Amino acid sequence: MSQLLRQHTVERGIKMKKTSHFIALDAMRGLAAIVIAFGHFFGAFAPQFNGLDYQNRTGVGVAGTPLYAIFNGSAAVIFFFVLSGFVLSVKPLRTESYGALAKSALKRWPRLAGPVLVSCVASACIGLMSWYDSTYEAARLSGSRWFQGFSFNFFGHGPRIFDAVWEGLLTFFTGTFEYNVVLWTMRVEFLGSFLVFGFVAFLIPMKSPLLRFCLLFAGWLAVMFYKPLYSCFLVGAMLSVFHVAKEAPELEDNWKTRLVALAAFAVAVVIWGYTGPYKLYEFVGALFADTPTSQTLVYTVAAILLMFLGLYVSVVRNALSNRAGVALGQFSFPIYLVHILVICSLSSWLYVKLYGVLSQFWLVTVVLAVTAIAVAASVWVLSRIDRKITYGLDRLIGPLFTQKRDAAGSQASFSKII
Repeated sequence: MSQLLRQHTVERGIKMKKTSHFIALDAMRGLAAIVIAFGHFFGAFAPQFNGLDYQNRTGVGVAGTPLYAIFNGSAAVIFFFVLSGFVLSVKPLRTESYGALAKSALKRWPRLAGPVLVSCVASACIGLMSWYDSTYEAARLSGSRWFQGFSFNFFGHGPRIFDAVWEGLLTFFTGTFEYNVVLWTMRVEFLGSFLVFGFVAFLIPMKSPLLRFCLLFAGWLAVMFYKPLYSCFLVGAMLSVFHVAKEAPELEDNWKTRLVALAAFAVAVVIWGYTGPYKLYEFVGALFADTPTSQTLVYTVAAILLMFLGLYVSVVRNALSNRAGVALGQFSFPIYLVHILVICSLSSWLYVKLYGVLSQFWLVTVVLAVTAIAVAASVWVLSRIDRKITYGLDRLIGPLFTQKRDAAGSQASFSKII
């Protein structure tokens, strides 16, 4: 693993001192991917613990408490979207370069489609070998109503490689996710990216940060109540306007800053743990209606707080700006794509085989350990494919744009953020 990280650092030209702000964001993105994987795993095999399944909300689960932040994939997805808006806009706004904008736009579809295509074909192969057959039985035994309704429909006629290829290439336009359920975010990610590109194209000639911010804010208002998920990308773009205008302000590292950072992190965790007016969050029901729009707003606030901590609080940034942070960023997209395939195949099969043999605690522990190993192996393979795709796109599209790199921009890690 250490050799892989050293090789990646050399190949992609990551310079820790110059890119620590963004390595921290990469690390946060990787942690968010792990949160999604945890949420799906415990939602499938231990719904009584995480409380995801309403049928099992008996008061013993962590849903309705800040501890649910460990499992709240919905909040993690919002973080992804806000971070994408920031990443895709910060370099074009800093360099005021249409070339940088065009380069990002040209790379966006193939950059996403490569790993997605691999995951869809892998899912089709798993389906053809009937390795998904234990999913429903595992859900029945665990008592997860959510997992019982979780199946691979394969367009109603069984898995086909051609269909998998078709979905892998076109899910960004069609929104289908028959071969990998987590692909529901890909259409939002892709269209949200181009929403940012469109706004940035108008913002580049504007010299006033205030004017840039106001235009983005107006766009956010227009989008928020129509397509709330897409508004997250514009929030990220607003953060990039602030970041570029302030030239990455550094907060002095003292006890006051650390105390404020700790308080901000605690608030972010409490917000991230929200999943509706339930238990400790019951009072929220009197403040506003629990709707997809309100949840998006709530999770967006958490994303903003966490990104500010990663960008401007040195103790947080330094803790995440290391080889582990680089690895988390590098592996985040593969983790997101492959974990559900493992959960629905190997993990479900093992859960069924060991059910009744081990106690519930040891059953979940053993299945979790095996799942982690299988996901890690799959992620390692997909990440190597991912790096080759990124390298190929850089070689193919890079020469079309000859502007010099700015001192703080164009990190390799940025090109990998979804």
